[in-house]
Amino acid sequence: QAILAQVQAAPLRCQESSVDTMPSNRVVDMPQPPSFGHAIEVVVGGEHHALPLKCPEQGETRMGARAARLVALSVLTAGVLFAVILAAALVADSESGEGSVVDTPRMLRASSVSRLTSAGSNPFEGRAFYVNPSYAEELGVSIASAEGQVKATLELMVDVASAYWLDTKAKIRGTSSKTMEGILKDAAAKSPPQLVTFMVYDLPNRDCHAKASNGEICCAYLTDGSGRCDYNAPGDCTAGVEEYKSQYIDEIVSVLQEYHDKVPIVLVIEPDSLPNLSTNQGDPRCGNSATEAAYKTGIKYAVEHLSEMAPSAAMYLDSGHGGWLGWKNNMQDFVLTIKSLGVTQHLRGFATNVAGYQGLGEMCPTYDF
Repeated sequence: QAILAQVQAAPLRCQESSVDTMPSNRVVDMPQPPSFGHAIEVVVGGEHHALPLKCPEQGETRMGARAARLVALSVLTAGVLFAVILAAALVADSESGEGSVVDTPRMLRASSVSRLTSAGSNPFEGRAFYVNPSYAEELGVSIASAEGQVKATLELMVDVASAYWLDTKAKIRGTSSKTMEGILKDAAAKSPPQLVTFMVYDLPNRDCHAKASNGEICCAYLTDGSGRCDYNAPGDCTAGVEEYKSQYIDEIVSVLQEYHDKVPIVLVIEPDSLPNLSTNQGDPRCGNSATEAAYKTGIKYAVEHLSEMAPSAAMYLDSGHGGWLGWKNNMQDFVLTIKSLGVTQHLRGFATNVAGYQGLGEMCPTYDF
């Protein structure tokens, strides 16, 4: 039985399905090869702890979500990375029996944790994280006009590491710290080399539902000359997928081949993509054949090609957040989608709360799919 524990999930008893969420970063680990029990575990400083999860409170306001984002940024500022295991995902637990579900949290076996990657270790543990000087410069602009506690907080963030979003092809090659190549060159020059995290984010028809961060690659283009995507156009997105493969993923691979054995690298694959397909099927921009083909074909190629050509890089596939996948039908669809891609053997695990945020708290149900 394929099973996925609901990470950051809202149980069905919660009536509000739309929760205003804000960006944060949290990394979710799964064993490799996938073989896990039915639990959720947090790894902090090498110690493993059972993790309860929180449902959204009814009536949660936009301001409350913004406050949650500030809390999340504070955690990130403190340099605390939570590696949360998706215990019970995509495979059968050989000890639990077919169709069984364990309703209460339990600790994963130490042997499971030791198999998290081919290297057998947490890619974040014991690493110095790369602090991007370009990000520090951008903060400096805000600091110059800020006052009081806001200014003090921004000043604390100057020396905090951050992931870098590869949201355009132009950010791959170059010499500055605003490009993947420049960042890796700078990180490699440190002693020891510092860990760098990249968000791989440029699928055709990107961000199909909200269209808040439309990408540069489309399955079809509007006829108004704007260069923007026509999300309602059907098809198989052949041209868009080919552009994504040859001009984006292959270019990333060419850079990684030079640095993946010199610099510790973590890749988060396509935030908001597959979760969008599961949660927004009723939106024709997400539910049409072109967008679905673009996301599934593109991600499969990205994961397989990156794994083959840069095996030292740890990959996490985005799994949204509890406000999206905390509903049983959405979670089931997501599980089936991941199974259909056949890429779990290449993944370190899943990333959640990357492009949306839901706080931790009470444990939510798990389901046997």
